[in-house]
Amino acid sequence: MGLFSGLKKVSGRVVDVRVDKWMSFDSIKDSFEKTSSLISDMITPTKAKRKESFSEALARLNLTEADLAQRKKEFSRLVIVYTVIGLSIVLYGIYMAVQQHFAAGLISICLSIFAFGQAFRFHFWLFQIQHRKLGCSVKEWFNSKLSAEENVQAAHPGTQLKKKNEHL
Repeated sequence: MGLFSGLKKVSGRVVDVRVDKWMSFDSIKDSFEKTSSLISDMITPTKAKRKESFSEALARLNLTEADLAQRKKEFSRLVIVYTVIGLSIVLYGIYMAVQQHFAAGLISICLSIFAFGQAFRFHFWLFQIQHRKLGCSVKEWFNSKLSAEENVQAAHPGTQLKKKNEHL
């Protein structure tokens, strides 16, 4: 047992050459798996536990038309409030970026995304109440203007002809 073999034993205990241990790959892997499962849980919508129509939900929750009108008012106000907050934060973020405070600008943009997300949530709920339909998709919400025009044409089929005749 020479001097070098003794130094090798001592240095092996002082300087750990096993990269996986001192980098803690197991901990990094666990953190990555937890983060990815949290993100997938946030992105993937949960399935409804019960299938019911809008009128059945009203009966189950004991809501009246007056309650729905009140909710419409509340959701309309909240959409406006969160949209104004979001726009204000965006303007502040742009101002901070122009003043070369990029971290504050980035944080402001992130906060505005949150505010716009809240505005979307309340507008989506308002959309479901107005259309009296549960389980609407985002695509239906996005195309609501097109469907609203179709509903007006279906309710008043002669209006399109009158408009065409007025242009002639």
